Amino acid sequence: MRKTVYWIEGDGIGPDVWKSARPVIDEAIRLSYGDERGFDWRELPAGEKALRESGKLILCLSDQDLLKMANMWVSGDPEPAQLLSDKLDNLLIHLEK
Repeated sequence: MRKTVYWIEGDGIGPDVWKSARPVIDEAIRLSYGDERGFDWRELPAGEKALRESGKLILCLSDQDLLKMANMWVSGDPEPAQLLSDKLDNLLIHLEK
Protein backbone atom coordinates (compact mmCIF):
# COMPACT_ATOMS: atom_id res chain seq x y z
CA MET A 1 0.00 0.00 0.00
CA ARG A 2 1.40 3.37 -1.00
CA LYS A 3 0.41 6.68 0.55
CA THR A 4 0.71 10.11 -1.02
CA VAL A 5 2.66 12.51 1.16
CA TYR A 6 2.75 16.20 0.36
CA TRP A 7 5.87 18.10 1.34
CA ILE A 8 7.05 21.70 1.35
CA GLU A 9 10.74 22.14 0.74
CA GLY A 10 10.87 25.67 2.10
CA ASP A 11 13.55 28.27 1.80
CA GLY A 12 16.85 28.49 3.63
CA ILE A 13 18.24 25.09 4.62
CA GLY A 14 15.07 23.23 3.59
CA PRO A 15 16.38 21.99 0.22
CA ASP A 16 19.58 20.59 1.75
CA VAL A 17 17.73 18.92 4.62
CA TRP A 18 15.14 17.41 2.28
CA LYS A 19 17.77 15.95 -0.08
CA SER A 20 19.27 14.09 2.89
CA ALA A 21 16.07 13.16 4.72
CA ARG A 22 13.96 11.74 1.90
CA PRO A 23 16.23 8.77 1.00
CA VAL A 24 16.56 7.92 4.70
CA ILE A 25 12.79 7.91 5.17
CA ASP A 26 12.26 5.82 2.01
CA GLU A 27 14.88 3.27 3.07
CA ALA A 28 13.49 3.02 6.61
CA ILE A 29 10.03 2.25 5.22
CA ARG A 30 11.46 -0.28 2.75
CA LEU A 31 13.45 -2.06 5.46
CA SER A 32 10.49 -2.09 7.85
CA TYR A 33 7.69 -3.07 5.46
CA GLY A 34 9.27 -4.30 2.25
CA ASP A 35 8.29 -3.07 -1.16
CA GLU A 36 4.53 -3.33 -0.59
CA ARG A 37 4.44 -0.03 1.35
CA GLY A 38 5.89 3.36 0.67
CA PHE A 39 5.28 6.99 -0.06
CA ASP A 40 4.52 8.78 -3.28
CA TRP A 41 6.07 12.18 -2.62
CA ARG A 42 4.30 15.26 -4.03
CA GLU A 43 5.81 18.69 -3.59
CA LEU A 44 3.72 21.72 -2.68
CA PRO A 45 5.82 24.73 -3.66
CA ALA A 46 5.78 27.54 -1.09
CA GLY A 47 7.58 30.79 -0.39
CA GLU A 48 10.05 32.06 -2.96
CA LYS A 49 9.84 28.85 -5.01
CA ALA A 50 6.06 29.14 -5.42
CA LEU A 51 6.31 32.80 -6.32
CA ARG A 52 8.98 32.14 -8.93
CA GLU A 53 7.25 29.08 -10.47
CA SER A 54 3.60 30.11 -10.45
CA GLY A 55 3.42 33.75 -9.50
CA LYS A 56 1.45 32.66 -6.42
CA LEU A 57 2.65 32.79 -2.86
CA ILE A 58 1.92 30.79 0.26
CA LEU A 59 2.63 33.22 3.08
CA CYS A 60 3.64 31.59 6.35
CA LEU A 61 2.30 33.13 9.53
CA SER A 62 3.37 32.25 13.04
CA ASP A 63 0.93 31.51 15.85
CA GLN A 64 1.82 34.93 17.28
CA ASP A 65 0.93 36.59 13.96
CA LEU A 66 -2.45 34.86 13.86
CA LEU A 67 -3.16 35.72 17.50
CA LYS A 68 -2.21 39.36 16.89
CA MET A 69 -4.54 39.51 13.87
CA ALA A 70 -7.39 37.91 15.84
CA ASN A 71 -6.91 40.37 18.71
CA MET A 72 -6.87 43.28 16.26
CA TRP A 73 -10.10 42.04 14.69
CA VAL A 74 -11.83 41.46 18.07
CA SER A 75 -10.86 44.93 19.29
CA GLY A 76 -12.37 46.48 16.17
CA ASP A 77 -9.01 47.54 14.71
CA PRO A 78 -9.59 47.85 10.98
CA GLU A 79 -5.99 47.00 10.14
CA PRO A 80 -5.38 43.25 10.67
CA ALA A 81 -4.76 43.09 6.92
CA GLN A 82 -1.86 45.50 7.42
CA LEU A 83 0.05 42.72 9.20
CA LEU A 84 -0.33 40.51 6.10
CA SER A 85 0.71 43.37 3.87
CA ASP A 86 3.82 44.02 5.99
CA LYS A 87 4.77 40.31 5.89
CA LEU A 88 4.40 40.23 2.10
CA ASP A 89 6.41 43.44 1.68
CA ASN A 90 9.18 42.02 3.84
CA LEU A 91 9.32 38.84 1.76
CA LEU A 92 9.35 40.68 -1.56
CA ILE A 93 12.06 43.06 -0.40
CA HIS A 94 14.32 40.14 0.46
CA LEU A 95 13.77 38.09 -2.71
CA GLU A 96 16.87 37.56 -4.81
CA LYS A 97 16.59 38.92 -8.34
